[in-house]
Parts: sequence; C-alpha cells; structure tokens
Amino acid sequence: MFEHVHPIRKSNSNNSKPRPLIAKFTFHNDKEFVLGQAKNLHGTNFAVARDFPKEIVEKRKLLVPILKDAKKSGHDANLVYDKLYINR
Repeated sequence: MFEHVHPIRKSNSNNSKPRPLIAKFTFHNDKEFVLGQAKNLHGTNFAVARDFPKEIVEKRKLLVPILKDAKKSGHDANLVYDKLYINR
C-alpha cells in the first residue's frame, strides 16, 4: 500500500521521457516485494530503484567499480547502502 506518491520534477514538453515518481510505502514488506519484482521489468521502459540521499549516491558511485572488479574476480560482493561487503 502506498502512503504517498509524487513526481520528482516538473514536466518538460520537449522531453519524451516519462517523469520519475517517488513512492512512500506504508509497510516495509510492500516496498521489499516491489523491489524484488523489479527484475520482471527487464527489457521494458520501466525501472524501479531505491531513492538514496545525495551523499550515499556519491559514495556508491565510488564503490561500484570496486564491486564490479570483485565480482569479476569471483568474490561474493554486495553493496548495501553506502557500504561494500566482499566475502563476508
């Protein structure tokens, strides 16, 4: 169940992309279910992602290349919010 849903920016008539939405869920399990089902949208024009604060987004940008290298090397690596876990 949604508690609140709103677009994150004003519509631009020159932009053919749909406006992104922010959804606040009433229950944590509903949010986890939606995030888990996001893989079913592969190959469509839709996507689902978590909305992180700017500080965490910047940290994640630095950690993603390390995550990819670790996975290529055969390590079990996960990125959780702004922390990278390798072989934990």
